[in-house]
Formats: sequence, structure tokens, C-alpha cells
Amino acid sequence: MVSLVSAQSIAHGGGTHGAIDSTLEAYATPGAAPTEVDTAMGAGGWVRDPVARTEPGYKQLRQLVLYRPSMNAKDCRLEFTWPVGTLGVGWVFRAKDRGNYYAMRIKVVKPGPSPTMSVEHFTVYHGVEGGHSEKVLVFSRNEPALRIRMEVAGPAYTLYLQGNATEYWNDTRLSAGGLGFFEERNQGVEVQSVRMLFYPTNALELGRRSNLLVFNSSPASASAVQGGA
Repeated sequence: MVSLVSAQSIAHGGGTHGAIDSTLEAYATPGAAPTEVDTAMGAGGWVRDPVARTEPGYKQLRQLVLYRPSMNAKDCRLEFTWPVGTLGVGWVFRAKDRGNYYAMRIKVVKPGPSPTMSVEHFTVYHGVEGGHSEKVLVFSRNEPALRIRMEVAGPAYTLYLQGNATEYWNDTRLSAGGLGFFEERNQGVEVQSVRMLFYPTNALELGRRSNLLVFNSSPASASAVQGGA
């Protein structure tokens, strides 16, 4: 297990992004029996929503890769394995459309036997990208892959790396939306073993872990995902 040696917080500014028409689908029935579905990122359900060149902020070339059945998700979890690389990986949650979502990204700042990585989170709300909050992490040893877990519970968001709580914050602006990843500058997303858990209303508070809707995906690249309509 990787243990963090030190962490430092940094703040950055952001840009702007346009909005899109969103088609939302129900993702779970409260009290329903647990359901498990295997879905590779190139299979049905995954859609890519690129920012059109006529929209504000198009120069950043950001594209959202969303699992559409999750678009009504409220309390949920996103887990995946990231084969550590120089390009980093970014993911989104509570994504209503291209103009409204929360996002996080992790990337290598300094490779080596005790690598340094940065984790940042930001919000795009009503088409405006807010400031970026960044934390620099120094790991005690180098690992070829990191297990990343994002917990979304009400207004609280917690990031776990290798099972260790690493970042936590609160935000009340977005109460529901989809899970997925984002790409920038035509750089694809490389992730493995994507798993999503969706909790019924109040399940996190009441501990009703038996009623979960579970999605698993096999190792895949987001480059295979077809574009949205």
C-alpha cells in the first residue's frame, strides 16, 4: 500500500465552458434488489460529449465521457484503477451536462522512487469554470497503478487513493448527475476495472448497503467510446 509522506494545497484560476442539451435516465429504483452489469468503456451506455468549437472555452478541447445510465445518480461511488502515466487522468461526477459538473484530476509532477503527484478538483457551474483547488502529494514509493475511489454523499465529496482518504470538501450546487471521465487536448483516458455503486436515498446515512446498483467494466480505453448525439 502506498502511504503519503506529505501534502500541500495550492489554488489556481479557471476558464469557461458552454452547456449542452442533457438526456437523463433513471438509474435505480429505491429498495430494488442489487443489480450488477459488466460494461467495457467501448460498449453501450458510454457517450462522449465534446465541446463544440462555437462554444465558449472550446480551445481547451475538453470532452466528457459519461456513463449515461448514471445521469440521475445522487449518492454514489466511482472506483477505477489508473495505470500511472505522465498524462494523468480526470474524472467527473454529478455531471448534469457540459456546463454543470464536478471534476477531479491526478497527474505525476515528479517521477521517481518517491513520486510526487498533484490532485486537483474544480466545478463547472452554469457554464463557468471555477477556481482549481490543488494538493501536491509525495508518495513513499513508486507504484505502477493506483486504485482511485470517489465517494459522493449529499454535499460531501471524498477521494481515496489506495484505500487512504486523501481529499475532502463540500459543495451544494449540484445534487445529482452522471459519472464518467474527461479528456483534454485529444488525450485519451486510460483506466482499468471501473466500478460504480449507486446508493438508494439515505443509504449512506442508514447503512443499507444491501440495496446497491453495481456496474463493473473490464479494462478499456475511453478512446473506443462513441460520440453522443
